[in-house]
Amino acid sequence: MGIDFIRTAFAVFVFVAGAFGQWGGEITVLGTVTDPLVVITADLDGDTDLEMIAVSSSDSKVSWWENDGVTDDGYLAMGRQQVVASGTKGGVYQTQDIIAGDMDGDGDLDLVTASGAGGNGVIAWFTNNIADDGTFSSVNVIGTSVLTGTSVDVSDLDDDGDMDVVAGDYFGGIHVFENTATLPTDPPIWAAGVVIYQDPSYLAVTDIELADVDGDGDEDVMMAHKSSHYSYLENSSDGSLDIAFGTQDTLVTLDAVASGPKSIRAVDIDGDGDLDLLCANSNENTVGWYENLDAGTYGGERVVSSTVMWVSSAFPYDVNLDGDMDVVASSYTDNQVVWFANDGSEVWGSATIITSTAVGVQSVVMADLNGDLRPDCLTASSGDDQVGYHSNSMRFEDCNGNGLQDSADIEKGTSLDVNSDSTPDECQTEWLDMGNALVGTGGIAPKLA
Repeated sequence: MGIDFIRTAFAVFVFVAGAFGQWGGEITVLGTVTDPLVVITADLDGDTDLEMIAVSSSDSKVSWWENDGVTDDGYLAMGRQQVVASGTKGGVYQTQDIIAGDMDGDGDLDLVTASGAGGNGVIAWFTNNIADDGTFSSVNVIGTSVLTGTSVDVSDLDDDGDMDVVAGDYFGGIHVFENTATLPTDPPIWAAGVVIYQDPSYLAVTDIELADVDGDGDEDVMMAHKSSHYSYLENSSDGSLDIAFGTQDTLVTLDAVASGPKSIRAVDIDGDGDLDLLCANSNENTVGWYENLDAGTYGGERVVSSTVMWVSSAFPYDVNLDGDMDVVASSYTDNQVVWFANDGSEVWGSATIITSTAVGVQSVVMADLNGDLRPDCLTASSGDDQVGYHSNSMRFEDCNGNGLQDSADIEKGTSLDVNSDSTPDECQTEWLDMGNALVGTGGIAPKLA
């Protein structure tokens, strides 16, 4: 496998040519970050491709890199680092988490951060002005009641057409900030933060996720608590969400003895149409999932792997495009990112290494940056102060462009292969005489007399 790249003052151009099953070595995205903790992707400029976004703690930076697409020579062009905020300016000191969402209702994605240290937490957002002048606004403070912000997520909690904010803090609190404005007529107006849950042992909230896990039409709050447990706050408002999560709501404990919970993701692992939970336990070196048995009732932990040393994050993605949800995980001490293939019955393959050079990797996310329908890997690693891009050079045959390998199309019945040539029939270039039918481009047609 070969990897070539060109660095300029304005962009990094990455070209990868490889064979089946291989991953590109780490390409460090241009710029400087110190202690990066989280990397995410989002289409910030509205051109349908995904930008890279990261927060770094020690230099308190919020940064993004524009995806300029693939050049005629096959290079992925990532723009230079653009710093939205840094240092102690306006409440982004020691930034811990970031999420993208349309906070002002103008159709583009803004950025929301959780930050703070020593009990001085701030939840803030930055207005996307890329269409106007190519930048983001200075910081807009949502709330300062969070005691050292650790995690943040956004959703329209009260179904009034605007995004509200949920944040976790280092002392075990979960806070809701309601957006009370009428958008897009008025700019966002944030009500004072309401604590909807306080961990009785004041254990830090290491991650949160908003999702309707019980299928009743409103958003529940998934929580990972440091050194202790996973739980979720069930909202029982019968479709008319009480944004304060009143006394009618129930704390559901998923695992009371988890050791070192780091991340939680709501995703349909087993393909039955409801949301299971994928979790990473750093002290146990374990990546596991909890099956949603029915309407938010969860079974016990089912282990994906117990060999990811000091696992720092776990991310669900169909890496091999076979229609089943695989799992990607990062190991902080081994400097590795690995993935585990799901055979379709939640039997997991052995670890396949994506990279072993992301020193002190904190965060991993999968996304198709270069538009080739194959998921690439992005990492934030604090040990080497890098935000990295790892290209996916696996060779997939996807003749109909539906995001599944041809073999998976045929196996799952989404495509026919009447002539058993391992190619979906709709991709045949010529019609084949199959007795009473003609098979080929366009599917199957009866033979005319």
